Amino acid sequence: MTQEEFNTHHKEFLMSFNSKYRLFDLDFKTVMTMKGLSEEEFNQKIKQINAPKWGEWVDEDNNEWDNYSSTDEDYYDGDDSNEY
Repeated sequence: MTQEEFNTHHKEFLMSFNSKYRLFDLDFKTVMTMKGLSEEEFNQKIKQINAPKWGEWVDEDNNEWDNYSSTDEDYYDGDDSNEY
């Protein structure tokens, strides 16, 4: 099965979950297994769907962690008493 076919089945599953699969308590992996897909092939193809695109998660021009430095002293106000 090609990745495009897998993506089509996944989209169809999501669109018709409430009407077809919810009452049968079937998840997408079970449905694809019934269509003849092996577990290894399913795991490989689902990773392609779930893999984030690099540009969505990291913006190299505006990375707020580049200049971040913190120590415990940033959070310590110097008061050792436990008065609440």
